[in-house]
Amino acid sequence: MLRQQISGIFNISMPLIIVYLLFPDFLLHTTGQIICSFAVGVYLFLLSYKQIKQMTKILQFSPTGEHKQHFQDLIKSCNLEQKSVELRYAYTNESIAMTAGSTVIIDPILWHGVADDVQAMHVGAIFKEHIEPRLTDAQKERLASIYKLLTPAVQNFLFRHELGHVVHHFSLKKLLIIFAIGFVITYIGIQAALYALPVHGLIAIIFGMMVAGSLDLFLTHVSNLVFKLQAEKGADRFAVRYSLHEEVVAAANFFVQHQLFLHHQKNIDATISKVPSIFQGYQHGVNRSAYLLKILSEKK
Repeated sequence: MLRQQISGIFNISMPLIIVYLLFPDFLLHTTGQIICSFAVGVYLFLLSYKQIKQMTKILQFSPTGEHKQHFQDLIKSCNLEQKSVELRYAYTNESIAMTAGSTVIIDPILWHGVADDVQAMHVGAIFKEHIEPRLTDAQKERLASIYKLLTPAVQNFLFRHELGHVVHHFSLKKLLIIFAIGFVITYIGIQAALYALPVHGLIAIIFGMMVAGSLDLFLTHVSNLVFKLQAEKGADRFAVRYSLHEEVVAAANFFVQHQLFLHHQKNIDATISKVPSIFQGYQHGVNRSAYLLKILSEKK
């Protein structure tokens, strides 16, 4: 991830360096700095939007027959129009289910009850041939643990949670956050580079990139804490509102058990992030369980 971030900062910096070399007065003026920062923000917004569109377009396997009907019934139970939500099957790297725009992606590798869907079988075949051989033993253990802990009740809750993201336009809000962060880090990065410019041009470039990169990392974690964490809580509230009592209780138990397993693996598996979950935009499993039960008690 760090390598990807460095590459991203470098790619953003190159056009700004060219602009400065061709039109130095433009970038030295506040108006020019704001225009360039706005352009970078728009670029990152459109790039992320295109990635979402491409991902949902590439995903070609969808639930069929009784499985499609089951998901459509869940959509209807949340007072949503069935046509307002697209359904896809895909491996989600332990996420179980996820949202991209108005598309809810279900992982048939983990999801119980869809193994006999031909479309899910296609995903399973791709997973077996191309993905599973590259997984570590620890990753395989986590997948097995999730599959063991999942129940139809938990799945219903998780699906409604993803519907909550669709209803709350999570993807669009995330794109706006990306735009805002892009604008801020570019503007501050330009200011930092100009501050160091009297020392040496190369030093100014490096210093500006370092400041922009550090700020990007900081603001990303802040946005996860301020925006994503609250969005996850909002999606949980939506799911609780439309779920049965036993489904919420089952989900609360699932998050506790899953967290215990992750805690067991954290010290032996380097692929598990050491960054606290709240800075990744998620509640700790035990806290999430307590949160669900609290909402459930208020629902009565």
